[in-house]
Amino acid sequence: LKNKSNIDNNTFENQSQKFKSVGKKTHEKKKKIYYKIKELRDEGLSYKKIRDYLNNRGWTTTRGKRFSDGGVHSCEKKIGDRIKRLTQVYFPR
Repeated sequence: LKNKSNIDNNTFENQSQKFKSVGKKTHEKKKKIYYKIKELRDEGLSYKKIRDYLNNRGWTTTRGKRFSDGGVHSCEKKIGDRIKRLTQVYFPR
């Protein structure tokens, strides 16, 4: 039984490391997508034009799919909110 639990723990640790690396890659991809969308929005492009721009240049969502105009908006909003939340400074009361 003792060896079996060690194998299970090692397997769990290996799986955890695999998921952490996948999560890190996904996070980096989201950041790249977000900053590209922000850059294009600052240039005055609509969500539909950004969708076309990203799809025509082979960009994909974090799930490997093509962008929709709603997906571009959602990505900008969700990642933007996350960045604000993570960089916000909280002061004690």
